[in-house]
Amino acid sequence: MGVMEFAKDALARGITPIPIPKGKKAPTLPAWTTVRYLEQGGKSDIEALFEGDENVGVLLGEPSQGLIDVDVDNDLTRKLAQVMLPDPFAVSGRTDCEEGTHYWYRATPGTVPTRTVQDAALDGGVSIELRSTGAQTVVPPSVHPSGASYTWKTEPWGGADGIPVIDGRALRHRVAYIALVSALLEVFQAYDSRNTFYLRLSGSLLSPSLERTEGVCQWWDGTDGGSPIEKAECMTSPC
Repeated sequence: MGVMEFAKDALARGITPIPIPKGKKAPTLPAWTTVRYLEQGGKSDIEALFEGDENVGVLLGEPSQGLIDVDVDNDLTRKLAQVMLPDPFAVSGRTDCEEGTHYWYRATPGTVPTRTVQDAALDGGVSIELRSTGAQTVVPPSVHPSGASYTWKTEPWGGADGIPVIDGRALRHRVAYIALVSALLEVFQAYDSRNTFYLRLSGSLLSPSLERTEGVCQWWDGTDGGSPIEKAECMTSPC
């Protein structure tokens, strides 16, 4: 499927595509977050915006009927995502990585996350990211800056079953737990004694702030101060 065909197919599924320079990840289109096509009641003509030989990005969140991208770029987090995320019907990635790195969902009306939230890894990179309104993600058949091609690991957009629909708040909670477990496992590797780690961790998990999933989300979002990695280190040390 070529670029134009893919863009039109995405639009037919209620997903808003935008053109991105080939081999790039960032859009250069002015006011790209506001693009809406004639088919959506907007003013843009898809054939006028796309030339047919560029990358394709898709707007996330509200402009695409609640489309959510859970982006997992960390090896450890990818393994956790395969076990802890709701069974997805739509997974994409790149040809230079066997595992998928983008898990696609649609949030039910009224539960679409209003912003993108990132979790940092110990190496300074991003461990897992829940991407929503105000962001875009590059999708197949685009070309990554490394030269690798973006590809589907499942049927495009879930095939006949479509993109799985889920409560956006429940998905946010699940991603927050993955971030928590990933951070703790990274910190665990610095311990000489598993017993010491487990004792300190079990005591910290009795904290009232972790009794409810919303407490974990606040922990992950950083709304109560500090980064996830810093808090994971604090949870497992006498601080």
